[in-house]
Amino acid sequence: MIVTIFNNKGGVGKTTTTINLAAALNRMGKRVLLIDMDAQANLTTGLGIDPLTDVELQEKKDITHLLTEPRTTLEKTVVRKRWDNIQLDLVPSHIRLSDMEPTLISTVDIDRVLAKKLKNYHELYDYVFIDPPPSFGKANTISLMASSGILIPTQLAPIRFVHWSM
Repeated sequence: MIVTIFNNKGGVGKTTTTINLAAALNRMGKRVLLIDMDAQANLTTGLGIDPLTDVELQEKKDITHLLTEPRTTLEKTVVRKRWDNIQLDLVPSHIRLSDMEPTLISTVDIDRVLAKKLKNYHELYDYVFIDPPPSFGKANTISLMASSGILIPTQLAPIRFVHWSM
């Protein structure tokens, strides 16, 4: 199952939900892949991976390579993190993704690129969780097109009644 954790508003807990849900499922014996589609790379850093020192300076591939380079496969981008009995695989993000909107928009059939690249790996993972940015950009379209489901976290707030007086 491929699920995008989506909300166009920031600060509602998308990344926190993604990490905790993935860790809980992995602890239950499920194989989980996380994909960080947000240029802020909060999912990446939240798993203890620095996009500069752990990815770029070590000349590893990230989500930008997976989306824009036809020959970059999923396994070339995955970073494996382990804590005690929890193991999560991650396709890390990088700040350069924020500059790629024009490239993504002008690339033919880009909306389905992630879905196509994930197709060959459905037997390796029980769950794939995609964490896109809080917006309605091309990264969100790519994420949603690859998904079989959507989880929408919302921020809880008390109901406020407005009293009108004349």
